[in-house]
Order: sequence, then C-alpha cells, then structure tokens
Amino acid sequence: MKRSARGLALVAVVAIGPIGCSDGTGPTADSPGLVIVAAPPATDTIEATPAQALVVPVNDSSGRPVVGAVVRFRPVARPDGWPTMLLAAETVADYGIFVADSTNGQGRAVVLVRFGLIAGAGGIRVTVPERGYEATVPFTIQPGATAAVRVEPSDTTIYRAATLQLRAASIDRYSNPRADLPTYAVSGAQPGLVTVSTAGAVTAGNGYGRAMVVATLGPNRDTTEVSIVPSGSFAAVDVSGQPAFVISSLDGATRQRLVIPGFQDLSLADP
Repeated sequence: MKRSARGLALVAVVAIGPIGCSDGTGPTADSPGLVIVAAPPATDTIEATPAQALVVPVNDSSGRPVVGAVVRFRPVARPDGWPTMLLAAETVADYGIFVADSTNGQGRAVVLVRFGLIAGAGGIRVTVPERGYEATVPFTIQPGATAAVRVEPSDTTIYRAATLQLRAASIDRYSNPRADLPTYAVSGAQPGLVTVSTAGAVTAGNGYGRAMVVATLGPNRDTTEVSIVPSGSFAAVDVSGQPAFVISSLDGATRQRLVIPGFQDLSLADP
C-alpha cells in the first residue's frame, strides 16, 4: 500500500474497525496520515442515508493519534457544479456541502453521509490543512426506483406498411435514466391497423386511421399517438418569419422551405 509525499494513506471500507491490506503490510489505524477505518457502502441509490458514518483517524508522523486536529469534508462536485454527496455533522443531521470536525480523544473525526440526487460517480474530499493531509473517498450513486416512463415521439404520422422505432426510457424521481425498459401494447385502434414489437417498433398495416401505443413499466405508463396517412405532400405558406412556401410530406419525414424573392412584399391581409 503506497503513501503519498504528503504522508497520506487511504483505505475505504464497508466494515467498522481498523483495517489494512490483506497481507497485513498496509496502513492501519496507527499509520501516519489519514486512514479511513469505517465508511458507508461505496455504492447506493440517490438520497440514501447510510447509518454508518465516515470515520477518519488523523495520526502524526510517528503514528500517534492527533487530538483536536480540524478535518474538513467536502463533496466532489460534478462538472456542472452540483455536489455528488451531502454531508452532516455527527451531532446535527442537517445535510449540506461542507463539514468541519475536530478529532476526538482517539484522534478521529466523523461525518454523516447522504448520497446525492444525480446518478454517477461521486466522492468526498477529506483534508487536514494543518498537517497537509488530503484524500478522496470514492462513491457511486445509482438511480432510484422507477418514477416515470417516457416515450418519444409523443405524436407522429407514418405511411401504410411503414415502420417507426419508438424511443423509450424509464427514469427515477430526479430524471436519472434507468436500465429497465417498458412493455408495449396497441390501444384504441381497429384490428390490424398497427402492430408494435417488444422493442418498440411500430409497423402500420394497410389501412388508414389513428392508434395509441401504450408503454408500461409497473404502475407507470406513457403513450404515443400514431396516425397512418396516405403517401403524398402538401404545401402551405409560412409567415412566422420571412414569408415562404413550405412543402412537406404527409408523414413529416421531409420538409422544404422555399423563400421567393419579393414574396415578403405581398399583402396577406383579407381584401
């Protein structure tokens, strides 16, 4: 087990009690620097609040506990600035983004941990400024339980005998994506108008009409409205910006906007 030039040794564990490497040669609670002797599980779901606190002994260069040393705890931030973890003092369970604790008579500092709101990699930065010690304890935040299912597009058109692939995802209460996917069923359509595969591929039959495809995962569901239309195109006038003719296929797959010189000078008002 290596120790950095700052005299720091880091071991993150789930069990409580002094630890070292399996061969007995690694740092223990009597090693110089920082040794994480007790920690919450390294992986848990969003907003999980483990009962096990993060316990950090601080030892001097001779391995003796340092009493009264100030230990600072900060969560590692995501690239967008959001904290990956939340922290609270052992005596006040008010979670925030910074805790400072002084080591007790055994030379140990303690902080309570709560997993953040956004799934992904996280961590807690531990520093002892007066000793120049620092370490990062890594954590992994997993998505919470499924809170909703989302299917796209929500409303679309396709030609007869054509196929459209739906895009579906399940998310937790903070919109973290989950790996589980919904099942699909057709609702509100004449038999044979459309079919849907287990992977969400919608295939139109030979008729015309409108159908609803329902995606379900547990109690959660979302729908897509599908219209089956004949092949063809339509033209319209677009006056939302510079006036132009718009030519579009009936299924919306192709669209062309034609700006005609001088067209913006034409009056579109009723005579």
